[in-house]
Amino acid sequence: MYREWGSYTTIMIRFIAVSAFLALVCVMQSAGSAAAEQKLGALDVAKDDLPIDRNRSHMVAITDKAGVLRFLGHRHAIMATEWSTRGVYDPSRLQDAAIVLRIPVPSLRIDSERARALAGLGSGPGTDTVKQLQDKMLGPQVLDAERYPTIVFRSRSVEATGDDSLVIHGELTLHGRAQRLDVPVRRQRLEAGAVRLSADFTIRQSDYGIEPESIAGVVNMADAIRVRVVIVTTARPAGPTR
Repeated sequence: MYREWGSYTTIMIRFIAVSAFLALVCVMQSAGSAAAEQKLGALDVAKDDLPIDRNRSHMVAITDKAGVLRFLGHRHAIMATEWSTRGVYDPSRLQDAAIVLRIPVPSLRIDSERARALAGLGSGPGTDTVKQLQDKMLGPQVLDAERYPTIVFRSRSVEATGDDSLVIHGELTLHGRAQRLDVPVRRQRLEAGAVRLSADFTIRQSDYGIEPESIAGVVNMADAIRVRVVIVTTARPAGPTR
């Protein structure tokens, strides 16, 4: 009887110990998640942008063609003319890095001269066609800017993959849908403490509930869209000395 009672007591002690350990793990995970959300929440209301040289920074998306008669269509370049960032970036403390990027959908411009130049494309469609494309892009058939006025990227973590490369793990919300997005970034140190961050990655329209454009089923816009981002951060001005 005592042996049975001892075995039962041992089992109960082990059960309590395991339960306590699992509870501790859950608390730690919850605390970590809460800390991450608190950091991103703080970025949402932060009043200071990242120090960015906007003359040397840009964001452009490039569409491709598909279909039997794809050679008859154009490749298009879409540039964000307005965007805002909130973030914390210190190369020596990547574990604390975070960024929230917002692009007003109405600020997107298709096939402007600058957009096509940044995309490395030649001459594009005529003025009237560009206006039609612009209206259609922002309309309910594609981005539906009135219903979904903002594109948002929110980082979750930043991982160094080399001396001058890293990956930003985050979430992109587009057309009312959020999808996980891992963005590979190249880092280049410039003059006076400035840093150039460049990214080149692909997203699929269908992942965000957008159906690629089609003309009579023979000249289609490819589902995949290539995105190129260049952000040049400048050194913050030194604070007053004491």
